[in-house]
Amino acid sequence: MTDQKKTRRRCSKSSSPKNPMTPSPATAWPLECMNTGDPTAADTHFRALLERNADYIPAYLMYGQLLARESRTAEAKHIL
Repeated sequence: MTDQKKTRRRCSKSSSPKNPMTPSPATAWPLECMNTGDPTAADTHFRALLERNADYIPAYLMYGQLLARESRTAEAKHIL
């Protein structure tokens, strides 16, 4: 990972809200992981988000897109 990407991830983690699992801000971290080439971390963060906020529909779409991008088609279909 490049230094710029590491710095961006550190910044987003350090600026996260007091309750990092509230739906809207919580999607920032898995998306940042996704966009910086760390799909494993993104997967972990999306799972945690959905465990705590099962009714947050946009997270399913974003998580499904991650799974599709990673050629995990069956899982993507299930999530979507």
